[in-house]
Amino acid sequence: MTGFRNIHHSRSTKRIIDFLRSINHYKQQAHDAEIELGADQDLHMLLVDAVSDNNGGLVANSELSKFTSRQRQQITIICKTIEMLYLCSKEKAEMSFNRIGSDFLDVFSVILSIELRTHSLYHQQAIARNDSTIKAVTRIVSRLARLHSAATVMAQHRLLITHLEGIIECSKGTISFESQHNALWILANVACDKKNSMFLLSTNKRLLHTLARVANDPGNIIDTQSRSTWSHSYQAIQLQRTALRCLLNLSFVEETADQMMYHSITILPSLCQIIALPTAPFRNISSVVEMIVQVKQYACGILYNLSNTSDDNRKFLCSFDNGALMKSLREATDNDDAVVQRKATLTLANLVIFNRFEDISKYSPFTSYIKSS
Repeated sequence: MTGFRNIHHSRSTKRIIDFLRSINHYKQQAHDAEIELGADQDLHMLLVDAVSDNNGGLVANSELSKFTSRQRQQITIICKTIEMLYLCSKEKAEMSFNRIGSDFLDVFSVILSIELRTHSLYHQQAIARNDSTIKAVTRIVSRLARLHSAATVMAQHRLLITHLEGIIECSKGTISFESQHNALWILANVACDKKNSMFLLSTNKRLLHTLARVANDPGNIIDTQSRSTWSHSYQAIQLQRTALRCLLNLSFVEETADQMMYHSITILPSLCQIIALPTAPFRNISSVVEMIVQVKQYACGILYNLSNTSDDNRKFLCSFDNGALMKSLREATDNDDAVVQRKATLTLANLVIFNRFEDISKYSPFTSYIKSS
């Protein structure tokens, strides 16, 4: 254990490799002891050395293209070791983040810059490329995002959030599902806190557009008419589910829900389609049924939160697509899932209680749906 102290000062490649290998295990108590001895600080210094320029500072964007494949491989190995270290207990992870977490996020942001830049160049040349470094970094950050203190710092780290958006926006097939899902999961966790939600949207203007695109991507909707296509859509709907979870977390704050209405033309068609998805075709595939039900719950939750905002927003919801949203909500009140049923009913109640009935009836064929219920 004492070998962990100041390993980054060692010029012996063998000592560094032995150090990295010693952390490559799944024993939580041992990882806790390693953090107590400062392994996280040593790994941070090794990572800084790997991404530093000749003057000892973090490499600038203009220098990213000069990284060799060997340097990127070293970075990947160190990141995977950090990933293993953070299999420690929550208490030790919190302790580690409080003393060095912000510094880690700075370095991770530089690494994501390197990887996304390189990834873009390979994509332009139609060359397949492994994204194992992005995967390792997003795994580490997703583990840290469970910590409230870490999520708060992440919300204010604009460069990190920008790179997470960049990962999500990569074309399908050009980056792994896991990397994109990790990025969405991190944002969903950061958005759990109301102050974080407001900060995220006030400083990251593209965020809602990015999330709305994933939520509204036709390729992320399971084709319930064909059993042969659902398996290809399984990962895609997982991305959609996590994007909707993030939008749901953001919609709990009235100010952010108002901002979401600006993207309603992108979001609402998807929500209408989602809450109408049948589960019967997959009744023998429990994992798919569970996923569809959860997606429907999130969609109804978002609509409920949006219906708690201004009268103008409520009228827009009532009139959307000539009452298509109202029809979907009305049908959802008969859903087998109690959460979907309750949220749909409460959303309809909001639209009736907070608007004069005459105003609603002018905007959509709403009256028939209420009478039939």
